[in-house]
Amino acid sequence: MNGNNKRNKKINKFKGLCNISQKDLKKKLVNILQASGYKVHNEDGFVFAQGELPVLLVAHMDTVHKRLPEIIFEKKENDKTILSSPYGIGGDDRCGIFMILEIIKELRCSVLFTEDEEIGGIGANKFAKSKYVDELKVNYIMEFDRAHANDAVFYYCDNPDFTKFITNGFYDEEYGSYSDIVDVAPALGVAAVNLSCGYYNAHTVEEYVVWEEMLASINQAKKIIVQDVQEPFEYIEAERIFDDYWGSGWGNYWGSYGSLYNRYEETYQTFYIVYYENGNQTMSEVEATNKDAALLDFLMWHDSVPYKDIIEIFSESELNSY
Repeated sequence: MNGNNKRNKKINKFKGLCNISQKDLKKKLVNILQASGYKVHNEDGFVFAQGELPVLLVAHMDTVHKRLPEIIFEKKENDKTILSSPYGIGGDDRCGIFMILEIIKELRCSVLFTEDEEIGGIGANKFAKSKYVDELKVNYIMEFDRAHANDAVFYYCDNPDFTKFITNGFYDEEYGSYSDIVDVAPALGVAAVNLSCGYYNAHTVEEYVVWEEMLASINQAKKIIVQDVQEPFEYIEAERIFDDYWGSGWGNYWGSYGSLYNRYEETYQTFYIVYYENGNQTMSEVEATNKDAALLDFLMWHDSVPYKDIIEIFSESELNSY
């Protein structure tokens, strides 16, 4: 098979992962893992398969889009292949699913595919409380659920040695609000990172995937996985500046949001967050009690915006002086 045929076959495989419901995708992944020789645990909320290498790979099966991308466009732009759909392609996180399936062709890592990450990390939370946590021994966790080409997000894991091990000239440390590893990493007690998948404009119908960036991240992840690690990277909890709002996880935040709103109702105000998106300066309004809370809410709904692209946060009273 020549290079173009191989490439087209891979792209069609990715499109097939996008154009399928979470329920049907779960069945498909169970079959793929079983055919690959894994012993598969198909549980309520997740699919888990233990591998031979001491690395856990994670991605979530759901997307935010209500309609499947029956139409997927492919175009060339600046020597890159851009994939998109008028209904939202679902790169968040079908890119992550595809990346893991490509990696385990060569490297037999453990695999965790979660359900309903987008509505509260439901599958990750169920896995974190499952019997598999006690049985699984890994050196670290890699999740593939981050926008852009070269981001590495560690959330509340503050292990400098692990950060250096992951970044090392390709990935840049960035910041985010939540992904499955926020729940899974402390449960397993090992360090975790969320890596770029090459998608942009997540949670909107303008979402698109840069094929070459996704492949580059796959190749870099494989280079990291084959490195010799003598002992697990410890999960070291970072200080959480948003503890009053975050609680002990995404689900707890949402569950307590109503009471928090009532508690601080008198002090709620409008904050303006100025940031760069796709090279353009833009601004969003956020209702919150203070600037830290406004930033948290912003990051929850704009996960594709890296922290470094946030220019300024100011209140309504500061607007005239901006």
